[in-house]
Amino acid sequence: MLEKRSSSKSVKKVRLLAFLRRAALAFLALAVVGAIGYWFFLGWRARDLALKARTNLENANYRFAWLQAASARELRADEPEVLRTSAIIDAAFGRKESLDAWQKLAQQQTLTIDDQEQRARAAIRFGDTAQFEEAVAALEEADKKEISSRLRATRQLSRGDLEQAIEEARRGASFSDSPRLRLDLAKLLLRRYVDELAAAPANGTPARRAFAEITAIVNSLKDDPELGSEALAFGLTFLLPGAETQKQWADLAMARMEAGNPALLPAATVLVDNKYDSVDNIHARLRSVFDAAPVDRRAAYAAWLTRHGLPREAVILITAQEAGESQRAFLARTEALGQMGNWDAVIATADEGGNMAESVRLLTRARAEYALRGASGGGPKSTGDALRAAALEKTLPGAIQAADGFGAQIAVSDTLVELSGDPSAAGPAFRLARERFAASGDHARMKLAFDRAKKAAPEELVVRDYERYIAMIDDAEATPDLEGAMRDAESAPSDPLVRVTESLALLRAGKAEEALASFDDITVFYDRLPSGPQAVICAVLAANGQTEFTRALIKSVDLSKLMPGEKALIEGLR
Repeated sequence: MLEKRSSSKSVKKVRLLAFLRRAALAFLALAVVGAIGYWFFLGWRARDLALKARTNLENANYRFAWLQAASARELRADEPEVLRTSAIIDAAFGRKESLDAWQKLAQQQTLTIDDQEQRARAAIRFGDTAQFEEAVAALEEADKKEISSRLRATRQLSRGDLEQAIEEARRGASFSDSPRLRLDLAKLLLRRYVDELAAAPANGTPARRAFAEITAIVNSLKDDPELGSEALAFGLTFLLPGAETQKQWADLAMARMEAGNPALLPAATVLVDNKYDSVDNIHARLRSVFDAAPVDRRAAYAAWLTRHGLPREAVILITAQEAGESQRAFLARTEALGQMGNWDAVIATADEGGNMAESVRLLTRARAEYALRGASGGGPKSTGDALRAAALEKTLPGAIQAADGFGAQIAVSDTLVELSGDPSAAGPAFRLARERFAASGDHARMKLAFDRAKKAAPEELVVRDYERYIAMIDDAEATPDLEGAMRDAESAPSDPLVRVTESLALLRAGKAEEALASFDDITVFYDRLPSGPQAVICAVLAANGQTEFTRALIKSVDLSKLMPGEKALIEGLR
């Protein structure tokens, strides 16, 4: 009996152990399956967030795009789709980490053509020559020479070398039959020669040859099914190729009666301004085309009507509700109301707000205040509020241009001095202040702005550069910070004022030839520079033996806007 009981206990023990083993194995299996499932869930969630972040970026929902991209990185930083999104989002927010993300993604998988293009664009902004060449080489290996040509031209343009950008565009157009590359070349040529063309150059000059080339490009593209209307819009907006050709282009554009045709309104402008047709007749032809058009196209037409003396008809096109939903509609309606003299309605519309950038709303209100009460009636305060909002929105240059346009120059200058002392806006604000006050010769405000900027943001490149420049101007015997000047010129290759500082430092260091070579890889428009930098360039040219050419250039320098040290640079050269 005892043996049977002992045997029974052994059997039960064996069965219990077997059960426990099976239970342990089952638990382990469930844990493994759960872990795998959780791993896949995290991957799915990370990919989902990454895709949503890109969608929000495309829809200009920047805050959500950033938050979702950051959440995706926390879940699975090395997931390919997350890396792709990180690269795109970082580039959109101006972060050099974009290049690192592209590099990691390229190590995991073969990049698509779109990936390769975006990687190359990131290299243009954040990388060096080797990184750009590595990125663009992948496109050329994939036989995407059209894309690589556009990128090479874009890179030269970003570095301020417009001449080389034109050469890259011309090279791309020569081995490709791409209409887009030819139109890109035309736009670069116009950008290069726009000032000379405005002065009606003589036949045989580079500007006149460029004019003929641009006209030929537009003519070659005007019937292109994809780019024809865009080419005509470009030609009609920016060129005056002669009455006959101009009329032909306008008639061709007007034959394409579609609200989405970008050449339609430029053509209408040509026909009216050259008295080929009347405003009333053109309005009768276009009214039915734009009546049912999307709001932004109607806004464009409303703005055209206002510019041509029909503001009442423009107001009818845009409802008050639409003005609160679309910034273009807001601008078109308030412009029309202003032209009608109804500035109180403009203020009311601005105060209602809506889907508007704050700086646009405030600038519109400030313009109305100036029209109603002048600078003494609250205009300066509202202008300052608008510019402060624009600084936060990173739209300060356009806001300044708008405020100058309605007579707020003093308020703009004072606000720029103020913003130069704001750590969050000092760099961009002082850059604009430097250009503005150097051009006007307002040395008192320049000093105020610099003193504030130096205190608020001494490490900003534009602040360092001006400190270096003014030190050499104030004391001709001071030892130039040559290493710092060259380093900053390399990090800001497209900034002509930084190049001028580098050139002056080299000149002060007794390296006249190198001072002139500072401008070898940048297109500097001498006539667009303030008088001080013009004087530096004249001094550099004279030091390189170009005396006669220098004397001709100096005639355009406004001596009344120069600081004493700048005047000293060109003494005896006039």
